[in-house]
Amino acid sequence: MKKLIKHFIFYNIIGVSGALLDFFVYISLNSITSIDYRIINAFSVFMGITNNFYWNYKYNFRTLGNVARRYISFLTIGSFGLLISTIVLTLMVDRIGLGLISAKVVTVFFVAVLQFILNKTITFRKVS
Repeated sequence: MKKLIKHFIFYNIIGVSGALLDFFVYISLNSITSIDYRIINAFSVFMGITNNFYWNYKYNFRTLGNVARRYISFLTIGSFGLLISTIVLTLMVDRIGLGLISAKVVTVFFVAVLQFILNKTITFRKVS
């Protein structure tokens, strides 16, 4: 149980670094290019997910082998998390009437737990 909590804490610390990278790339590219913001968003999210995969693969879960398969799995789960967060956020704001910030906090927590469970059991499972 202690190891699970340690993995979860590091997973979230790494997630914050990915979110900061995502925001930095998004803001920077929107400031210096005329590329559509949605394309920039997809690219910046991809950069954040890639950052998070690297650090989780190398230092948090320390699983070896199958790096391409693990990366595709992590990217798929990250994309799934983006979809789920968009749906949950929309429901909380538009249907329930929760404020934007409150809804985002609940959504981020929910999706972080979901993605952690999926990545721990699928992407970074030990292969014998």
